[in-house]
Amino acid sequence: RPNPGSRPGSGQRRPNHGPPPINEMQRFTDIIFRPRNMIIGSIAIYAFVTTMQQWKRNSEKDPLVTDAGDRRLVQAWKNPKSGEWEQPAPWDPLYRQLRPKLEYMPREEVTKRHR
Repeated sequence: RPNPGSRPGSGQRRPNHGPPPINEMQRFTDIIFRPRNMIIGSIAIYAFVTTMQQWKRNSEKDPLVTDAGDRRLVQAWKNPKSGEWEQPAPWDPLYRQLRPKLEYMPREEVTKRHR
C-alpha cells in the first residue's frame, strides 16, 4: 500500500527537499564562521598586522631620511670651509665644535662623508 505523498508506482516516500530556505545574512555568517575560514582569516589578519608593523619599524629606522613628494631628503649641514652640504659627521672635530643645525636637503645636493 503506497504512502500518502509518494510518487505513483515508486512505493517510496518523497525525498526531503532540504532545510527551509535561509536569508542572505544567515548564509554569510555560516560561511564566515566555518572553522576553516576562521583559521584562514586569523592567519591573514596576523600576516597583515605583522607586515604593517615591520613596514613602520623600517620607516622609523633611518631618522636622517624623509620623503618630500617625489624627492628623497636627508639631513645635512653646511660646512663653512668647503661651502658644501654634507652628511652629519660626529667624528669630525669641526662638526663637533660648530654643532651645526641640521636641515633636510635633497640627497643629490649632499656630499657623502666617510671616516
